[in-house]
Amino acid sequence: MELKIGNNIISNPNKITEKLNIYFTNTVAELVQQNINKGSYNNSRQEIKHCPNSIFISPVTEEEVVSTATNLKDKLTAGYDDIPESLVKQCIQLIKRPLTDIYNLSLRSGGFPDEWKLAKVKTLYKQGDRYDIQHYRPISIISVFAKLLERLMFKIFKIFYMKIRF
Repeated sequence: MELKIGNNIISNPNKITEKLNIYFTNTVAELVQQNINKGSYNNSRQEIKHCPNSIFISPVTEEEVVSTATNLKDKLTAGYDDIPESLVKQCIQLIKRPLTDIYNLSLRSGGFPDEWKLAKVKTLYKQGDRYDIQHYRPISIISVFAKLLERLMFKIFKIFYMKIRF
């Protein structure tokens, strides 16, 4: 990969990483500032309505964990822990009990393992000039275990939402 910064072409991976990091960080800062300037950031707090209903988070079952893992894609990509989705999908019957226990502990305590908060950040080319830094975007590749917990939580919230909506 090579990038053009000003009149210079950069091919050193460390320099490219540094430039992408600066660009992505500045882009986020600019978007946040734009939202603050528009007032949307402050107004969003005022638009939240009180909900008299509360959510009860039931423990997840081994069957739910297996079902959620079975629906994973057979990707070889892995998060910070270097464990690919395909491996977890193949081994889910062997790890379903301890994984279910970990997920239920997380749901009960409201905690999320620190290791699952880490991600590998990769850059994806969008379109246009491959030398132009603006034609790349970052993606975060999280741990498959964090992804499974997110999907289990999504199901819980979806059920709650459907219940209060109707």
